[in-house]
Amino acid sequence: MPEIVGMNIALAVVVISIILSGIALGVGRAFGFKKLERFGLEELAQSIINAALVGAAVGIVTLFSTIAASFLDPVCSDGNPVSELQCTLDALAVNLFALAEETQRTAAILAYYQTLQLDLGPFSLQPLSHLQSTLDLLSNQTLQLQFLLILNYLYLTIISFIQENSFAYLLSAGLVFRAFFATRKLGAFLVALFIGVYLFYPLFVLLFPLPQEAMDTALEELKNFNENEEYATPPIVDLNDNYAIAEKIDILSTRTPNNLNETVDLTGDLTLIAQGNARAMGRLWVYLLFGPMVSLLVLLVLVKELTAALSAEIGFSVEAI
Repeated sequence: MPEIVGMNIALAVVVISIILSGIALGVGRAFGFKKLERFGLEELAQSIINAALVGAAVGIVTLFSTIAASFLDPVCSDGNPVSELQCTLDALAVNLFALAEETQRTAAILAYYQTLQLDLGPFSLQPLSHLQSTLDLLSNQTLQLQFLLILNYLYLTIISFIQENSFAYLLSAGLVFRAFFATRKLGAFLVALFIGVYLFYPLFVLLFPLPQEAMDTALEELKNFNENEEYATPPIVDLNDNYAIAEKIDILSTRTPNNLNETVDLTGDLTLIAQGNARAMGRLWVYLLFGPMVSLLVLLVLVKELTAALSAEIGFSVEAI
């Protein structure tokens, strides 16, 4: 496995760095080169710290995951933040697709009805032309849902990459680079980046409320409309019959729950659909755009501070030893 290979390489590099720092320390002390001795002592201490990090890497990740899990309410994973976020985004993609599909179906129904026209000889009527404004709204919402779906899959791809590769490459490469003086800051940055993207970034995103309830409500309203037989479009053959068209228009435009047909309230149903979609999409924008952006800012600060801490010199005094 890449994780095992990476950690074995990191361990081998740590052993080499301990040997080299021991040689530098011994040569500096033997020949009185204080700078070389101080350098060897510093590198030996850093190598021991690196060895401890290599040995405890898996345990540290498990510990952080356990602590992070105490802040979460796991839905479909063991509580590991990056696994939980990956699982959550998978489920969210399914719900987003269903919401976009039902919204598009509703828009198609309205597009059909708003073009119906009654030919009365000297003049013609288009009683449902006012549906164009609602159709435009639903079309705009469909486009936004498609964009949110793309955004969701983008995050899912990134999180899946982090889940599969960060431990093997970021952490292992960071520990290798941290073992040497010339690349210590780069190594510290990679280790800090691993801690940030594997643990803290997904945790901060998950702290934002999942819009599941709002999406379920919006989806239910859409399905109620699309599956209502009274809203089903008439067969094409009936379009040659003015009476059939007039009857359908009469049902949609005049009958309300206060009249003959209690299953039809076109204005009320469309209002519920528009409001339900707006509520769900508002929360989706927060979860898929605002949440990750805020979490990214926190991640940048965290990585900066961790890099400074992990790359700091210990500062031994040779005279005091």
